Amino acid sequence: VEAFSEIGVAVKDSSPARQTLFSGYTNGSLGYMPVADAYEEGGYEVTTTPMAAGAAEETITACTDAVQALWR
Repeated sequence: VEAFSEIGVAVKDSSPARQTLFSGYTNGSLGYMPVADAYEEGGYEVTTTPMAAGAAEETITACTDAVQALWR
């Protein structure tokens, strides 16, 4: 998955760790993961993604929760 940079930034910003790495392109590529604003703007990434609007925000929440749980 090619995640929009805003996703990685949100996960890093919410992390209590000094360094947090958010990576894409793992286990194959399903296409782009646009953030909600991108769906409103349209464009290539939005028209070709198999992911529904809101997938990026769900990913941010899941990753943030996982980082917080690991940090405890």
